[in-house]
Amino acid sequence: MNDVIVRRAELVDADVIAAVLRRAFAEFESCYTPGAFEATTPGPEEIARRLDEGPIWVALKRGAIVGTASAVPHEGALYLRSMAVLPEARRCGAGRGLLEQAEAYARCATRPHARIELRTTPFLTSAICLYQKAGFRFSDAPLEDLWGTPLLAMTKVISPEWHRGCYVITTDRNRLDRTLIHDFLVNSYWAKSIPLAIVARSIEDSLPFGLYDGVRQIGFARVISDYATFAYIADVFIIPEYRGQKLSEWLMEVIVTHPELQGLRRWVLATRDAHGLYEKVGFRPLENPSSFMERFDPHIYLDRCPS
Repeated sequence: MNDVIVRRAELVDADVIAAVLRRAFAEFESCYTPGAFEATTPGPEEIARRLDEGPIWVALKRGAIVGTASAVPHEGALYLRSMAVLPEARRCGAGRGLLEQAEAYARCATRPHARIELRTTPFLTSAICLYQKAGFRFSDAPLEDLWGTPLLAMTKVISPEWHRGCYVITTDRNRLDRTLIHDFLVNSYWAKSIPLAIVARSIEDSLPFGLYDGVRQIGFARVISDYATFAYIADVFIIPEYRGQKLSEWLMEVIVTHPELQGLRRWVLATRDAHGLYEKVGFRPLENPSSFMERFDPHIYLDRCPS
């Protein structure tokens, strides 16, 4: 971020923050209704009041405040509001730094937030691009407006972390060692000879859980779900030298308590010899096996291998 520094705001910063908001949005004032522009650019008194509601950050370049953002907990999420960067500082990393601080806060709060939400307007195209690069996606929330100015809802799901001693579990795809995962699965009884490309695609289309000892990945599992009614657990493993420490039990506990996987009507998995592990987190043999059907090709990966 070059020479940009981001810190928590203090009460003495309220006047400058209000001025930054007004300057940052001035070029777009004609796109807002008067009421919406006033709400988007709160004055020092409102800024001071918000300091009691949640964190406010300021981005400084050469000691001067050039950007700001604030946040407040809202219905299990961290709601990001009043984010702005002065025009002359929009290519120096100030916006990215503010978003990183907000995400760090969401992860480390007393009760970590599962997602960050924000509202923006269709004409703030550069801001939308910044949010998308940071991992925000448009949500399915009903269209809203602010005093007659249309709003767009965006959300970023936070990849949570769980810690036990030196071990960490996270759903962060960027940390996954896909080579290690493939090397294990290609020799497993359930995915023997599976191609690396198929493993990579399976990870992208599911919710992956990586287990780590420091930076080294030592375990894995993934969940295929509609996040509303059903989940299927697949590809669960701990590498051999880390077995016997109840890490697989911990991994399963994390999976079935993940905040995005609650309220599901049915969880399913298949196993040849780990029934005892899954029983500890509530799995039982199918109550009515005859009601389940499948299409199964046990040789599909072998058939794809060159002879």
